[in-house]
Amino acid sequence: MKLKLVIIGIVIATSSAILYVKTPSLISQMVHSMMVMAGPSTSSSSFNTSSMLHAMGYPSRTVVIPIIQSSFIGFGIMGLIMTIYGMAAKKYKRQFVAKSSPDQEPGTEEPTANSQPDNPQKNYKALSKLQERLANGEITTSEFERIKKLLD
Repeated sequence: MKLKLVIIGIVIATSSAILYVKTPSLISQMVHSMMVMAGPSTSSSSFNTSSMLHAMGYPSRTVVIPIIQSSFIGFGIMGLIMTIYGMAAKKYKRQFVAKSSPDQEPGTEEPTANSQPDNPQKNYKALSKLQERLANGEITTSEFERIKKLLD
């Protein structure tokens, strides 16, 4: 289980559900606060909030609220999917693969712990190449010892 994905998914799903419910009141409060700031400067009392916002190019609240709520539904679904994936996913550990040189071609790695050669002659060749790399300064002694243990 990947705990980070589960936690993030739960946070996204929960917050989107809360915001879905609160959207109509938040939009109303926002429009009201805009009108309170613009209220004293308007000279016409018949000019109400919706006509003022419509004159400024804003769509009505009946159009805006469902659009915002549908985006929160999408976020909620995304959070649920992330939570389910985090619960079902397994952690895989990457295996370290030693390269013989910086310009080595992909697919020509040295043996790892899971792919030990069965032939002792191959072990001897690999060990001699490893000793050459140590002599040339391509690897450190600690790397040499670690790779040598893999070969044995």
